[in-house]
Order: sequence, then structure tokens, then C-alpha cells
Amino acid sequence: MWEHAKTAAKKIGLNPAVMVAQAALETGWGKHIISKGDGNSSNNLFNIKSDKSWQGEKASKVTLEFEQGAAVKKQASFR
Repeated sequence: MWEHAKTAAKKIGLNPAVMVAQAALETGWGKHIISKGDGNSSNNLFNIKSDKSWQGEKASKVTLEFEQGAAVKKQASFR
């Protein structure tokens, strides 16, 4: 992952350690990567959500969101 992070970070002007740290935070060091409907990995290391404009593949999952300070479970789609 480190080599890919270095390549991507160089293109966008970011420290690659920041990219790896964010992926680790979002996925619990890879233990909680969202699965697609068929059970395969979505490969979404940053838990990037999709919106109505996203035309690619999506994975759906119940998430815990905070609205006005209250925790609310919602179904969300991810890229």
C-alpha cells in the first residue's frame, strides 16, 4: 500500500503518511472494509460515500451518523 500511497500523494501534493493514516482510521487498519452485495471487498479504503451523481458500482451499509448531536442509524451507499 505504501508505494501506491506515495505515487498518489505525489500527484496531489500530500504526505503519503497522511493518506495511509486516513485509510487506517477509516477501516480499522483494514479490518472493516465495506463489502459489496456479493461479499467481495469494495476496495474503498477511505469509506467514500456515493451520491446521486455517482454512476459506478456501489456498496450499501448501515452507518451511524450524527445529526444535531444525536446518533442515528442510516443506510448509506459507498463508492
